[in-house]
Amino acid sequence: MFSKSYLSPKLLALSVALVTFSAHAAEEHAGDVQPWKTGSLLNLNQYIFEADFGDLAGGLFATDDPGYDVDTTQGALTVGHWLRFKPVGTLKYWNGSAWINSVPNGERIEIKDALDNTITYTASGVSGGLGVIGAADKEGGVHEHIDMSIKDASGTLGGKVGAYLIELNVFESAPNSEAPTASSVAPIKIAFNRGLQHEVFDLAVEALENAMFDDKTGKLEIKDVQVGQQHYWVRLHLNNNLFELIDFKPLTQQEHAELAVYNFESLTLNIPHVKAYGKNYQVTLQNMGDFKFKVTKANELAEEVHNH
Repeated sequence: MFSKSYLSPKLLALSVALVTFSAHAAEEHAGDVQPWKTGSLLNLNQYIFEADFGDLAGGLFATDDPGYDVDTTQGALTVGHWLRFKPVGTLKYWNGSAWINSVPNGERIEIKDALDNTITYTASGVSGGLGVIGAADKEGGVHEHIDMSIKDASGTLGGKVGAYLIELNVFESAPNSEAPTASSVAPIKIAFNRGLQHEVFDLAVEALENAMFDDKTGKLEIKDVQVGQQHYWVRLHLNNNLFELIDFKPLTQQEHAELAVYNFESLTLNIPHVKAYGKNYQVTLQNMGDFKFKVTKANELAEEVHNH
């Protein structure tokens, strides 16, 4: 067990006080999964995506969003290689306050891949093996959409109104091979809206974020901060434009893809994605000592595309 005296000044904090923000330009399709390759690593533009069972193209119980669009400007795939995915975890349901490992009426989500194979998520697990998204073209790019649908226990298109969640690992392989030549460090999450009001669905999605600031209470929760080799959950409180650490606990392992990382040399913390005041920010924070920290640099991220 670590104490505050052990962590200071090596732990963090976050301030979303008045700072100058610079907006990032949205590139390609902001709502798509946009991987790019660096060596054996498949980087991703983000790890949380939204989909709507009820969009115009798919109807009430199906969708092909988000799409998959390789960012060749940052790192193309090997020409002819396949972009693939591995289903992981279970189908989860938003009960109004938390994501749970059970569904109301035996619902399942099915994905039809590029080879017409069916991958199925249920509350008890996944089946159908690895999926294929598409093959890299002569520029090393892939731009594909694959069909996803929700069905009830009888296998008929349908499902109780609510939010549903699946996870999958995206990777590259040689054609007809299941061995990755490049893979992502963590799975992406796709949250599906099945008939909820947008505001209610947004609450479910926000619960997936690593860092959230509540402007009503002045409290900031970060679910996973890497400090050296250790990971922490932390909570901080805003006071006079500085955040003070008020609670923390060590984690046994990494629990989030978009890690906040503390730098011992510069005494700064980089948080790649903070939800605050209804917007999204990438923030750098400076340790001021005595468990208090301030924003030294922040960029407002491009608005996420909600496929409502």
